[in-house]
Amino acid sequence: MTVRTILHDDSARWDSFVDGHERATPFHLYNWKAVFENAYSLEAPYIGAFLDDRLVAILPAVVIRLPFKSASAVSLPFCNYAGWLFDPEADREIVKKEMLSYLSAHGIPVLELRELGGERSTGSEEVTLRLALPESSDLLWKSLDPQVRNLVRKAEKMGLSVRWGIEQLDEFYRIYGRSMARLGTPAHSGRFFGEIIDGLREHVEILTVRQDDRAIASMFLLKFRRQLSDPWASSLREFNALSPNMLLYWEALRYGSDHGFEQFDFGRSHVDSGTYRFKSQWGATPHPLEYSIVSAKGESRSSIVSMYRGLAGKAFSSLWRSLPYFSTRWLGPKLRKYIP
Repeated sequence: MTVRTILHDDSARWDSFVDGHERATPFHLYNWKAVFENAYSLEAPYIGAFLDDRLVAILPAVVIRLPFKSASAVSLPFCNYAGWLFDPEADREIVKKEMLSYLSAHGIPVLELRELGGERSTGSEEVTLRLALPESSDLLWKSLDPQVRNLVRKAEKMGLSVRWGIEQLDEFYRIYGRSMARLGTPAHSGRFFGEIIDGLREHVEILTVRQDDRAIASMFLLKFRRQLSDPWASSLREFNALSPNMLLYWEALRYGSDHGFEQFDFGRSHVDSGTYRFKSQWGATPHPLEYSIVSAKGESRSSIVSMYRGLAGKAFSSLWRSLPYFSTRWLGPKLRKYIP
């Protein structure tokens, strides 16, 4: 077996493997490598395992180097899930060992895996919520709870409208940046989203909800196979009384049903959090996310995501919310590359 980093010349080979794998996700596509490298100057060793020159496994990874700490790899930072993919005939344990040894030999002793769990519950408090989409928006509308339909109608009666198109990136980012500051979380750089559009244009869509011609809520969507997913969505708090989020999500779900998508992924939430309850009202069901840290030495421990939910994370969020918005807008992207 040979394990090596797959460079851009072999990117088509990587994506061919992804296209043929039943567990592949949009975050496994090769062009994410350029997003991390170009937006944040992060090292992104996208690793392949070969048997007789046949690609039998892949691991997309990004190296995070924190001050005064040893480097670690994450698969993948800033994304809900990724992890390794294996050919059915590959010996998974051997491949894992070889890939971890490869990372260790390159000065990266630990790997954080962020993977989709199986159908059964793993006890994880981190989940992604998903909704199976019917064949038409008419069927979808009839399946919704009456209270949800009433709130969508309310937004429409208040004169809100929607618009699709990736040319709305600046408006999306303005709303996203305001929302992140309010939530106490450093925002990604605008370049991060621009690089996603540049590298994965056919997989990206942007949706906005507008009052008159002003965007007041927006969603950055990914399209992959028969799945439509929502990694980033935000709205301006001062317009909450108009229910723009309800129209935003209804339009995304309607679009998915009417354009042949079979599933909508609402993204990661902590069980029983406010976002979890918001997504659940649409009929979405939780699917466990398995986050763990492994190493060539056989160690395994909890993901650093647990820090976000702890006292230190809450204290940081409180401090971040107290800063002036112009400060968070300048400083946030500089810190975000260190918060996987």
